[in-house]
Parts: sequence; C-alpha cells; structure tokens
Amino acid sequence: MSAPWSGHGRSPNGHDEGEVSAVTPPGNAGAVDVVVNTTGGSATAAAGFTYVAGAGI
Repeated sequence: MSAPWSGHGRSPNGHDEGEVSAVTPPGNAGAVDVVVNTTGGSATAAAGFTYVAGAGI
C-alpha cells in the first residue's frame, strides 16, 4: 500500500481494517488530496489533508 502526497510516495502503516496512519512529507499550507493505492485499486479523499502554516520566527 502506498499513499502519495504531492507526488511523494509514502508507505503508511495499516493498524486495523479501515484505518491507516502515515507520516506526511513537508508541504505548503493548504489542502491536498490523499490517495491510497492497494493491489485492489485506489481511493482518493479530495482535500483529505490540510497543511497549516507554521509559526513565524
């Protein structure tokens, strides 16, 4: 299973049926689609993850 964010493939951890967790790569503030690919096909959550701007230094 892989889940590409902004073109960066990541291998998430499957914990239980219907549950996936992953570490996202750095990204610009805003919503991005989340695509999960498996051998059985893929599913997309449009705007499924939102990056927020960090605190200014």
